[in-house]
Amino acid sequence: MPNKLIRVLLIEDNPIEAKLRCQMLHGVANFSCECAASLAAGLDRLARGGIDAVVLDLSLPDSSGLETVHAVHEASADVPVVVLTASDDADLAGDVVQAGAQDCLYKPQVDSHGFMRAIRYAVRRHALEEQLRQSQKIQAIGQLAGGVAHDFNNLLTIINGRAQMALAKMKPGEPFQKEMQVIYDAGQRAAVLTRQLLAFSRRQNLRLEILELNAVISDVEKMLRRIVPENIAMNFVLAPKLNSVKADRGQLEQVLINLVANARDAMPTGGSMTIQTENVNQDPPTSSMEQQILLSVTDSGTGMSPATIARVFEPFFTTKPQGEGSGLGMAIVHGVVAQLGGHIEIFSDPGKGVSVKIYLPALDTPAKARSSQMLQAVDVHNETVLLVEDDAGVRDLTRDVIRMSGYAVLSCADAQEALRVSGDHKEPIHLLIADIVMPGMSGAELAVAMKPQRPDMRVLFMSGYSGRIVGEQHLIPPNAHFIHKPFTPADLARKVREILAAPNVS
Repeated sequence: MPNKLIRVLLIEDNPIEAKLRCQMLHGVANFSCECAASLAAGLDRLARGGIDAVVLDLSLPDSSGLETVHAVHEASADVPVVVLTASDDADLAGDVVQAGAQDCLYKPQVDSHGFMRAIRYAVRRHALEEQLRQSQKIQAIGQLAGGVAHDFNNLLTIINGRAQMALAKMKPGEPFQKEMQVIYDAGQRAAVLTRQLLAFSRRQNLRLEILELNAVISDVEKMLRRIVPENIAMNFVLAPKLNSVKADRGQLEQVLINLVANARDAMPTGGSMTIQTENVNQDPPTSSMEQQILLSVTDSGTGMSPATIARVFEPFFTTKPQGEGSGLGMAIVHGVVAQLGGHIEIFSDPGKGVSVKIYLPALDTPAKARSSQMLQAVDVHNETVLLVEDDAGVRDLTRDVIRMSGYAVLSCADAQEALRVSGDHKEPIHLLIADIVMPGMSGAELAVAMKPQRPDMRVLFMSGYSGRIVGEQHLIPPNAHFIHKPFTPADLARKVREILAAPNVS
């Protein structure tokens, strides 16, 4: 492992043996060696961190045999272990490796070259095994996210859609208005969590647009304040005339929520948090990214050690108690920022808080004003929509939104019913809205079956699966209209209007 210092902890009670082994390492440029004469002393040193490999004798004053290996492995599973033993027993060597060691060496046969090579090999092999474990975890999360997303997003479509429609009918201060807002905010956070899993497993496609970062922050400010307790003061310092950024709005919201949640957790007894934006020039400037936008989240919490900062972007790394942190938050933040061509800097000292600074490429192009997320009153239209959705809750919500948008709706639970309704309906059907995955016949198959009788009918597909999965598995034709669940009532209404108002090229 060239150019990288390998810090070795030798746990050996025989002073002559310990001196011999350390001498083998001290003359090599990229090795350092520390000694501990007992298991307890070794575990204490491991707990302080900064060790890359353990060389372990099996016979110690306070432990012996495989129990020694188990104790070291359990105390620091992320540090590879090489066992030194005076016993030339092949069965023992196998048991030692089974217990978690990377290698087992027979003392009388180990010279300086073999000793160093065994340690280097152990470190490299352990790193490769860890990469494989992380890859397997990521793959498992991807499979879980893809499998759960469809059903979970159906539920979120109902929860968020009905809550938003109820809020649109309520005035501030009305009974249950506050409770309904809490339900809607929780549903939105659940949708963010689903997007995080899909994004982390690369199963979600980006919707890049030119955005004003201050507007994104303002949109989620109420939600951020709700996830932060009252004993934490939140300050927003948003620069006027901030440059635009090209990004996925949902991903920027995820970044903000993750950073604010981490800052909150670092201040269990209260404190202050500042969210700030500003235009900055890169120093030294580069031709690729001279103008930048800086987003910083600073807290007055417990802070992070240099060792924690070095690992903070690792998937599944967390300093929180078991069950209280997934270890995905900062890994997702890093992935989003990297995708956008930016970078992250973290400044902290233990006990003095943390400042996370995110630099993103700036654009001179102004962001377009965002239309309201609430369903607006519209004129009555002459078009008829055929809705096909097997989930009753989603079907009823979608039907109500389309009717409120001014369209006539024919609502069906599956493709066979849709074919019967279409056959009985003598008037034009202008738009088919169909779930992609349904029992019997898929949405795409239904659209093909209806095409001969209704060649001018337009089609909008919807699904709880991400657009990337839909595209990779060729579930719908290329360039087909698609809306991803959970969608808002306003998003659905705009999508329907866009499709019906555009020239028909079918």
